Amino acid sequence: MGSRYQSLKSGSVSVSFKIVKRLLLCGTAFMCAVLVQVSGCRAGATAGDSAKGLLFPRVLILSTGTDGFGTLPAGANVALETFDELGAQTWIGDKTSLLEPARLARYRIIIAPTVFGYHDGDRIFSLTYLDETMLGNLTDWVQQGGILIGGENVGRNTIDGIDRVVSDELLDEAEWPLARVFGFRMKERNMNGFSLVRAADPGLVGDYGTELGPELGDDWLLVPDSILGESMDVLAWWTDGTDSVPGVTLNRFGQGCGIYISAFRILHPSVAGGMGDVPEIKGFYSGVFGLACGGTPAVYVNPWPNAARAAVAVTLDDGGNLNEFQRTVVRLLDVPRVETIDMFVCGEIPDDVLGYLRAESRIRLANHSQTHPFFDKIDYSQAIWEIAHAESWIGETDVFRYPYVSPSPAGMLVLAQRGYRVESSIRIDHRHGYAGALFPYNLPVFERGSYYLTTEVLELSPVQSDWPFYGDGVKHKPYPEERQRTDAEMFRAELGATWRDIIRPNRGMMVVMGHPMYMGHSDITLEPMVSFLKELEQDVWFSDLTGIHDWWRVLENVEVRVSGNENMTRLWLVNHNPEPVNGLSLRVPIGESMPEVKARGIGLKRLEREEDDGSFLYLILDLKKTGEVEVSF
Repeated sequence: MGSRYQSLKSGSVSVSFKIVKRLLLCGTAFMCAVLVQVSGCRAGATAGDSAKGLLFPRVLILSTGTDGFGTLPAGANVALETFDELGAQTWIGDKTSLLEPARLARYRIIIAPTVFGYHDGDRIFSLTYLDETMLGNLTDWVQQGGILIGGENVGRNTIDGIDRVVSDELLDEAEWPLARVFGFRMKERNMNGFSLVRAADPGLVGDYGTELGPELGDDWLLVPDSILGESMDVLAWWTDGTDSVPGVTLNRFGQGCGIYISAFRILHPSVAGGMGDVPEIKGFYSGVFGLACGGTPAVYVNPWPNAARAAVAVTLDDGGNLNEFQRTVVRLLDVPRVETIDMFVCGEIPDDVLGYLRAESRIRLANHSQTHPFFDKIDYSQAIWEIAHAESWIGETDVFRYPYVSPSPAGMLVLAQRGYRVESSIRIDHRHGYAGALFPYNLPVFERGSYYLTTEVLELSPVQSDWPFYGDGVKHKPYPEERQRTDAEMFRAELGATWRDIIRPNRGMMVVMGHPMYMGHSDITLEPMVSFLKELEQDVWFSDLTGIHDWWRVLENVEVRVSGNENMTRLWLVNHNPEPVNGLSLRVPIGESMPEVKARGIGLKRLEREEDDGSFLYLILDLKKTGEVEVSF
């Protein structure tokens, strides 16, 4: 196919495209990292002193969300969950991040989608509108070791709205520095009749089918026109059967890489209107993780402490009488590993209930607003009143959940301004779409025409509430025992399926969510939650929401560097937290033989475990300041 492509050129120099070697999978097809030997994409000045190796991948997704109050695009969710499971902590940012080189230096990978749905529809938010400073900083970041994944329109327009293509019908390095990052100049072209197909050796897109997307109609796209240098690999082509144009490419630029994705919808799940299936997208991002690690064998930073496979937090919303609260709290706290419960209460909670909750030391009171309104029906000043007034009743707290789990942009802005650390309303639903996230993420917020920002508030997404199962029965009393048992069995099935199909396979967190007036209506309706929690595997970390938040922030301040060769991986760890990090865990896949481990400056506890997706050796350590771990395979 490459031989039929005539228009891609570099002066008078004939260039043959080198296809990336087929990636080698470690473990399952998309749960473990894909590792590829590369000469470029090495860490440099952006990661600080790189003498001890590559900065372990940290990821920045540039997106302001889809709806203004913190819901991420489905494709961003898949990326976040893939990287976080591998220990490559992922954060959300907007394009103002590109004005701060010091902030960019914290990350090895930046994902910059230019497609509507990641909120790229108007100029103030859009990544298609970038100034020279932003483009220059992003180019420098890649040259010094970063990996940029971007669509064809990143920075094609100036901040003032001028299309850089218009002047000479070419997007070149003189006005668009990213031409050097991606390795080519671009030109707009009618792609009628072209479809996107894999190259003979497709590298990062190897998990996709032969055709990555449907045939285009009368669509004009920016596509490569002529190349710069000789370091670009073509992973997929636009072709109409006679002519071919690169569609997915990997270019080594300086010490970094530019990965160009024409039709970014291939990294958006088809269940949410995209062109990719979740395993394919996970395979792509796992390959990028391996690329960032420089081809060393897989060693992952476990997302949870003490080798935990997943995290669970028990939360309750208010509603109900004192008997229902007592029944619910007593039964849940009787579960051996449930040490605390986050209870979201409104300022108008009855005095006897509030008194009971305050007397129970294992209950953590959290803000649920003053009068339980729909926040999307009130304005900014009313949101301040609702949140602040409730604080005067329930005391200080930095954890919030919106009534009816229905956030608003104004409410999110108030939480950020008042210093809240946790919000827990955007529910996980990976069956009907791809909403919510299995790992914490910092909330993006925007109000069209007013403001946009990415906050430091962490969203801890809850799972399905008990209301859909018990609400109708409680509302229309009497509620016969036979119906209670039927509803309870459906609730039990939902809890089990969510855990088995979504949470545990992806090493995520499960924030369970209930109400004393619903699941606490009787011992029958309460039994599914109690049994579910009691029967969870021993490798689960039970925590409250603040504990999950604090752990995620601790991980943020642990610097890891990686080096080695095809048979050995060496990690240097530096703790930038003021206190030691206890329970930090590394996850090592076990192949045909047990890996050999050496440690310097730290003590290690070893734990071998057979799991659904393979055999793993966990290395558990308490990191005071610095340490070194070497794993030979």
